[in-house]
Amino acid sequence: MSPGGFVGGGQLGCDYQAGLFVFGIQGMIDGADIRGSRLQPNGLVTNYLNIPWIETLTARVGYAALPSTLLYVKGGAAWVRDNITTTVGGATAGTGILTPNGWTFGAASSSCFSATGRCSPSTTISASATARSA
Repeated sequence: MSPGGFVGGGQLGCDYQAGLFVFGIQGMIDGADIRGSRLQPNGLVTNYLNIPWIETLTARVGYAALPSTLLYVKGGAAWVRDNITTTVGGATAGTGILTPNGWTFGAASSSCFSATGRCSPSTTISASATARSA
């Protein structure tokens, strides 16, 4: 499969700080145009895939290690829309829509750098993993 395309979207969430601990929730939705196709070994059947959107809903727990540095972990649910078309000899033989769910988990450090004491902009360094269930 030779996938290609783009992804872009937005996120909305909020955080609550209690002492040095931070708790938050975040929703993200991305519109996408990720496309790919693969010709099967028989040379007659081709499978086409299009992913038009991706969504996640996550919670996060963090610790303010320094006044300008937050260490945190986050995790939650993930969904993706898969549009699938199968052709035989160029004629459409079948179409399908799948919306599998999965999970996402990550850990990160977010820091702001400022000579004036104001924390904008911030830099986030993260590592994460996402898995899909069939």
